[in-house]
Amino acid sequence: MEQMQATAFTAHPYQFPTIGWPSDIEGWKIEDLKTFFKTYYAPNNAVLVITGDVEPAQVFALADKYLAPLPRQPAPTPVTTVEPEQQGERRIVVERADAQSPIIAYAFHSGIGAGSKDYPTLELLATILSQGQSSRLNQRLVEREQAAVQAGAFAEAGFDPGLLWIYAMLPPGGDLAKAEALLDDELGKLARDGVTADELEKARNLEASAFWRSMATINGKARALGTYEVFNGDYRKLFDAPAAYEAVTAADVQALARRILRVQNRTTGLLKPVAATAQAQEGAR
Repeated sequence: MEQMQATAFTAHPYQFPTIGWPSDIEGWKIEDLKTFFKTYYAPNNAVLVITGDVEPAQVFALADKYLAPLPRQPAPTPVTTVEPEQQGERRIVVERADAQSPIIAYAFHSGIGAGSKDYPTLELLATILSQGQSSRLNQRLVEREQAAVQAGAFAEAGFDPGLLWIYAMLPPGGDLAKAEALLDDELGKLARDGVTADELEKARNLEASAFWRSMATINGKARALGTYEVFNGDYRKLFDAPAAYEAVTAADVQALARRILRVQNRTTGLLKPVAATAQAQEGAR
């Protein structure tokens, strides 16, 4: 085999490697770890993708030899908890003496998971807001108002409904109140007035180009096939991804913006640099 890429995807309910607190880790017992591994890293809860210059018969023979003997395990307990709708804005202010520049971030509940039919619309919304020099947030906050040195947006992709993150990184001494007002105004315009045909076409082109670039490598093909099998339930849906972006209309983007980009639907985080206290400065000496 000249080239082969093997990628394994384990379908467990956690999107990130570690979620929790130090006290969680301190309370673990070895049996807890064994049970977790046995449950979620079982062969019936995983997808294996192999791409490249391979002989299918040889791949199946190796799989029969090394993987077939692994025993199935009971299916993981389904996650049935549904997060209730947020009823009002939550605000978090973090003051740090070691922070050099202010940052503001919004986390909006999207109600959309990676396998949702609305996920391409969410991706295009984030792209219109933040991708490229001509994007709305860059033009308004960075270029025209010079209230931020960087502004962006991205959507989480997971089994469960995720968040739409929108943020602005300010220069040292930047005005957080001004940046927040500008963000609110720009998001309000998008929800109220919608997006232009040119903006939507640019976003589609950006998403399409990113999709095809990801297909340029063996690793990219393997990862895409596995991701669609795990998150979308069928690897064949990968082949429809470009058409899914094309099917999104300006009205779809505006409707989603109106539903998501509400103050009551977000958590606002502010990072404020502060001067070190005299006591802390003394202790540092």
